[in-house]
Amino acid sequence: MLSSSNRSLAIALVHYLSCPPALRSIPPQLAAISAEDWETLLIYVEERGLDLAAYECLVARPVSSTCLSPAQVSRLRHRYIQSAARVQWLNRQLARLCVALGANGIRPVVLKGPHTGPLLWGDPALRPFGDLDLWVSPGELVAVDRVLRGLGYGGGPSHPEEAPDLTRHELPGYRLMGTHGQCLASVDLHYRACPDTLPLPDEAGVYARAVPWPLVAGARVMVAEDLLIYLCAHLVRHLFEESVGWKSQLFLHTGYRYLSEIGRLAVLPCGLDWSLVIARLSTSRHQGALVLPLRLVQALWGVPLPSDIKALWRMDSLGEWVCKRLLESLDSPLPEWEQDVLSLWMYRPMDLRDYRFLARRALLKRTGTGAVRTTV
Repeated sequence: MLSSSNRSLAIALVHYLSCPPALRSIPPQLAAISAEDWETLLIYVEERGLDLAAYECLVARPVSSTCLSPAQVSRLRHRYIQSAARVQWLNRQLARLCVALGANGIRPVVLKGPHTGPLLWGDPALRPFGDLDLWVSPGELVAVDRVLRGLGYGGGPSHPEEAPDLTRHELPGYRLMGTHGQCLASVDLHYRACPDTLPLPDEAGVYARAVPWPLVAGARVMVAEDLLIYLCAHLVRHLFEESVGWKSQLFLHTGYRYLSEIGRLAVLPCGLDWSLVIARLSTSRHQGALVLPLRLVQALWGVPLPSDIKALWRMDSLGEWVCKRLLESLDSPLPEWEQDVLSLWMYRPMDLRDYRFLARRALLKRTGTGAVRTTV
């Protein structure tokens, strides 16, 4: 249990570790922390998925002397070595997949970690990922399924020849047979970037604009402006569409990591064309939800954003409350009633499916027949 003084220090430490490097300011009390207090602080850091950030800032590239014990240094180094091995293994599987898909005229868009790791961290091991997320067109699904099974992957849909549900965005996961644990290789095959509950603005344009990725032959990646909006949509979807109760814990344990990725992209040295970001956000009826992560990174670390981006949320009082509560939930879970509010309303315009879901949830609560997921 953290004391009040150590809790304040722990929050300052995770803010520092997750902050985009260009905006970091070293907490002045860092050098004075004892090895015993470091143990408590490292547990707090690890619970929030920032152990690799701690390795980077405190062991690999220390900018301040610390009193970490040899065992603590070894623990962080071991975590980095584990991550590096897993990322290398998955990247080899990705290259193998893209060669096979390319031979069939398919150039997938690589999503999430494999792309953002080298782009935003430099060292891919500092941004680990658990599976390979590939986005292809719906018309390519049968061919991709055939390639995956030919390479030894099982799972996926029982009837890949059937037309996919276009209100959703991915098929059941594939898994390379015979792999498990740190050597598990799995593929999440997307036929859309996001589901209908929070669609990506101009999704067809995003797919068409994807560019060849120099790091993996045959692969494509989103351009930076589209990637920023996609990462915002991905975070918001996880926040507001997971099962009630787990969602708040998700943000508690991964919120800093998710936001760090968005913050790093927003201050990318090569720069973003913010006019394109604003134009694409302005076409979405979920604009308030999509800019919420940008509000959060500015509030956390002072990430500089253009005035036209801020204008998208200036009159959004509900968003102001949501932003305030989410910032607080980074360090302690939200009360249950607030989890319900954020889960049910999803901070976006509701449609008929939402009302059906609310009615079903009310019925289940009255009859005591169990919980219901918030994905509709």
